[in-house]
Amino acid sequence: MKLHLQGWRYYTQSVALVHQNYCYGLSQYADFQISHEELPPPPPHILRKGTVWSQVQDIQGPEKDTLIRAIPDWSTTQGEPDCTVRTAYPYDFTPAQHGNTLVFSITETNALPDILVSGPALRDIASNHRVKILTASEFSRQALIESGAAAERTLAIPLGYDPALFFPLAAQKRELLRQRLGWQDQFVFLSVSAMYIHKGIDLTLKAFAEISVEFPNAILVLKGNDSAYVSKAALHSAITNLSDTEWQRIQPKLRYLGKATSMAQIANYYHAADVLLSPYRAEGFNLPVIEAAACGLPVICTAGGPTDETTTAEFAWRIPSKAHTIKSEFWRGDWLEPDYREFHHLMRLAITRPDLLQAARLAGPKHVRQRYTWQHVTHELAQAIRHF
Repeated sequence: MKLHLQGWRYYTQSVALVHQNYCYGLSQYADFQISHEELPPPPPHILRKGTVWSQVQDIQGPEKDTLIRAIPDWSTTQGEPDCTVRTAYPYDFTPAQHGNTLVFSITETNALPDILVSGPALRDIASNHRVKILTASEFSRQALIESGAAAERTLAIPLGYDPALFFPLAAQKRELLRQRLGWQDQFVFLSVSAMYIHKGIDLTLKAFAEISVEFPNAILVLKGNDSAYVSKAALHSAITNLSDTEWQRIQPKLRYLGKATSMAQIANYYHAADVLLSPYRAEGFNLPVIEAAACGLPVICTAGGPTDETTTAEFAWRIPSKAHTIKSEFWRGDWLEPDYREFHHLMRLAITRPDLLQAARLAGPKHVRQRYTWQHVTHELAQAIRHF
C-alpha cells in the first residue's frame, strides 16, 4: 500500500512532532511504501507576532531523525498513492488528487476557528467518502463534529510517548541528574508549554508567588520553545500582570528554558522535577501530561478537558473549572477557567504529602504504557489507513 505523508520533519512545533512520530511509526510496517512531502511553514497571518520557525537537527534522537528524514521524497517515487496522510496547519481538508485522504486536525476548544482552516470547510467535505479527519481526543472529535465534520468519518486516535526516553528514572540516577541541573535539595514545579495565556502561565506564576513564601525551597522551571513559539515574550507578558511584590518573590526562584531541545533532554526535565503543572484553559490533547506520567511525575491539570480521557486520579490531580465563551480571530467556543484557589491548594498538597507523590510515581507509568506509547498510536493509525 502506497502512503504519501505530508508535514514537517525539521521543526519542534507540536503538530510537527506528531507528524515525525507518524512517519517513524508507519515506516515500521512492511506493507506500507512511504513517500514524503515537506510542507512550507504556516503563513504569518496565523502565527503570533514575532514567531520565527527555526529548523532543529536533533529532535527525536539520531536514529529516529535519520530514518524519518531518509523517507523518499514524493516527487521521486513511482505510482499514485493509495492514501495521503496530511499533518500540518492551517488544516487543509482538500481531497488528494489520488486515493484517500486522512487529515490531522485538532481544536483546543469546543469549536474550530476559521483562521485555522485552509481550503474547504469541514461542512464542505462532510459527504466526501475519500476524506476522513484524524484527531487526538474525543474532546477534540466532538468539537470538530460540532464544527461541521461527519461523525462517521472523524477518528480519535490519541498521541503517544517514546518509552525509550520517557520512563521512571532510578532514584540514584535521578539525584545525580538533579545535581547536574542544579535542582538538588529543592522542590521543583515544572511547566512544559508555549507559555501562552491559554496554557495558564498567568495562574502558574501567581500561585507560585504564594507557594514560594511558605516553601522557600520550591523553584519553578518553565520549559518553553523559542524556535517555534514566542514563549519568552509570552512569559514576559504574563509577568507584567504580577504585582511588584509577587515578582520579587519568584524572580530568584524562576528558571526559564527556551532553547529548542531534543526529546531526550525534555525527558530529563521530567525525570528531575517533582510535579508537572498544567492549569490550561484550552487544550486538544496535552502531550506533556502523558510524557510526565510516563516518567512517574505527578500532574496537576485542569478538569473538564481532554486530560480527563487520558489520566486517572491516582496520578493526576484535577483543578475544577468553569466554561466561559471566548470569541476572537484565533478562538471560538468555550475556554475552561481553572479554580485558582484549588490550584494553589493542590500545589501546596504536592509539597506536604510525599506519600501522594510516591503513589503517583507508580500509578502514572503503569497507566500510560497500556495505550499511549507511539507504538500503540501508530498501530491504531495503520489499522485506520488499511480499513479506510
